[in-house]
Amino acid sequence: MPGDIAADLLDAGAAPDLTALVLEKLTHDDETVARTTLADLAEYAGEETPFSDLSVLAVRR
Repeated sequence: MPGDIAADLLDAGAAPDLTALVLEKLTHDDETVARTTLADLAEYAGEETPFSDLSVLAVRR
């Protein structure tokens, strides 16, 4: 899912080098934060994603 959103943002004109954070399983003991770029994250669009369904995508401008 985060990859699909990243791809949509790029299609809408967002800069590919924007920092993207995927925060997973927040408030759980196994919470994680992955730091990447929109371009790298968009590579997962339409494919199986390594990210949990319990994730939040934050993009920094």
